[in-house]
Amino acid sequence: MKNVKIKQLTGDSLTVNKEMCQYAFCPTPIDEEQTLEQKYQQDCYVTALVEDEIPVAVVTCIPLTQNVRGKICKSGGIADVATYPEARRKGYAKKLMYHHLKKMNENGQICSILYPFNEGFYEKFGYITFPQIMTARFPPNVLSPVLSMKIKGEVKRYLLKENFDIYLEILQKMQKKIHGFSIKPPSKLEQVKDQVKAWLAVAKRDGENKGFILYRVTKPFETFEIINFYYEDSSIKYLLLQYLAKHVNQFENIEMELKPDELIECWIPDSQVISQTKAFAASVMGRIISVENIEGMKGGKGRFSAQIVDSCCAWNNGLYEFSEKNGTLVVERTEKADCKLTIQGLSALVFGGYNPHDFILRSWTDASDKILEEMRKLFPRITPHIHSKF
Repeated sequence: MKNVKIKQLTGDSLTVNKEMCQYAFCPTPIDEEQTLEQKYQQDCYVTALVEDEIPVAVVTCIPLTQNVRGKICKSGGIADVATYPEARRKGYAKKLMYHHLKKMNENGQICSILYPFNEGFYEKFGYITFPQIMTARFPPNVLSPVLSMKIKGEVKRYLLKENFDIYLEILQKMQKKIHGFSIKPPSKLEQVKDQVKAWLAVAKRDGENKGFILYRVTKPFETFEIINFYYEDSSIKYLLLQYLAKHVNQFENIEMELKPDELIECWIPDSQVISQTKAFAASVMGRIISVENIEGMKGGKGRFSAQIVDSCCAWNNGLYEFSEKNGTLVVERTEKADCKLTIQGLSALVFGGYNPHDFILRSWTDASDKILEEMRKLFPRITPHIHSKF
């Protein structure tokens, strides 16, 4: 019988993670430029499952900060989940996932997010699907009407690497405003600075940085690719759109990633020429790691109690009352419950984007219509946007 255990990878042993991820996610032969450098892994918790001291499966957890309903929380980004084919179908990825869920709880990480290879696989671990990031594609001349708008402010262009502090400053502002918004730890931000070759167009007003477009040119005279588009208010949004409109004779198309709640067809006339497609093959997913620690998030005027059922995180199982005080969520242990609610159902309430009445059909709750309405009041519908890619 093989000796199976979980081992943390650090220093030179991180090459194990690199090699396994290259097999799982990279083309053959291996592109050396896609290697995972150790300095970018310094803040991460990387583990391998070993059979008789031979690593056969890996998982990485990236520590993040994340806005969840107005509360800036510690979060964990699960990444690089890979198993060599000779060790698959033995439950090794499952063992590592359980290990990381427990570790995130010990580290005070209230929630977790990931980009799944299979959504059904991760739903079994309590994760729920978020609304999709979309990519809009349109010719620059669609934006011509915005050129006549009189808008206070100016747009300055920089290379990202040379003005990374401005980029980070605006990200931190956006995190305070946008539900779901996550920011990577220092070592991973350093990787963005070193490896993302892009222009940064910064919108300024009254001497303050109010928004930006992060973009790159994929092919001369063809595509202007926008990686991020963030703004503090409508005037800054249109100031940045004016900047885009000035590229009318330089590119055939603009491709722009949109937050899930953005409706670009409502920004400009003649938007029927804009096509939209999914930015990624799968949506982002997330889950709550610690039920008690969601207290302090913004809440509405609702109240209900529930028996939380979490098959992966035993510390969450129990009876809780959820209510609101002075606009914030209160979570207390109780002795009776109005309904059962799985961790998937609670995660869907907290992160938003779901209709609680769907939970019955998905076997996430047995709540009455009255209690479902209380859930909606306490957790008003809101669309999460993650930002961080990993």
